[in-house]
Amino acid sequence: MAIELRDICYTYLPGTPYERQALQHISLTIPEGSITAIAGHTGSGKSTLVQHLSGLLHPTSGQVLVDGVDITDRAKKQRQQVKRACQSVGMVFQYAEQQLFEETVAKDIAFGPERQGLTGEALQKRVAGAMQLVHLDEALSARSPFQLSGGQQRRVAIAGILALQPRYLVLDEPTAGLDPCGRAQLMQLLRELHKKQRMTLVLITHNMDDIAELADQLIILHQGVLLAVGEPRELFQQRELLQQAGLQPPQVVQVLDVLRAHGLSVPETAMTLQEAVKAVQQAVKKHKGGKKC
Repeated sequence: MAIELRDICYTYLPGTPYERQALQHISLTIPEGSITAIAGHTGSGKSTLVQHLSGLLHPTSGQVLVDGVDITDRAKKQRQQVKRACQSVGMVFQYAEQQLFEETVAKDIAFGPERQGLTGEALQKRVAGAMQLVHLDEALSARSPFQLSGGQQRRVAIAGILALQPRYLVLDEPTAGLDPCGRAQLMQLLRELHKKQRMTLVLITHNMDDIAELADQLIILHQGVLLAVGEPRELFQQRELLQQAGLQPPQVVQVLDVLRAHGLSVPETAMTLQEAVKAVQQAVKKHKGGKKC
């Protein structure tokens, strides 16, 4: 099972002086169980693309299939199938905490499941389960979400989507605006959701370090065109491709480039901090061992 895009095109405000083609003939697959990152410069079409995954936008042409169901099919007989397929994709927008509005944390998380008809004890269990997934203490359920820290507010917003029990979770710039502690906690949360809940994650991000740490597939867009799809480790080595897309490799990769330029033999494949530390230690050890007294 997977999400598949087939020759997707999308045009904003067609037939007007403001007409703009945001996506041009995009075909790709987001495999079930993957962590897929979507990167590109501002205006590349990232947000437009992911809004097609849950049916928030309908393509001007092409098909979007979620677990084999064409969610662009508007035939009446397919309506329930399409609705279920769309509901399997949860969307967490950028600065999702700005969308909190209820009096308490529990009410905010319960909003979505209530609209799906869940009530009583079943609703309470769903809310408690979502809070547990994002590591929010049950004691916070009666508090106003606006009394929480920024990182906690974002986890409340994510819990509200998880309470809908999606199979695919799409996050737009999930670590944007968080301090280093909040970022680390959120990154760990995403790892847990992927590993323990077997959730497929799709991340829009400018942060190449986040991609290096999490993603196993990288999609690069530029001006609405699909430039590349592949493993981050491979695409980070294609500097001309990254430059064309207005991107830079992770900071760790850039530091290792400088060290190589100064004669230290470190591998080009290292891209996370842990890998870089190990690579530098080995290179220094080898360099010292090769010196003659």
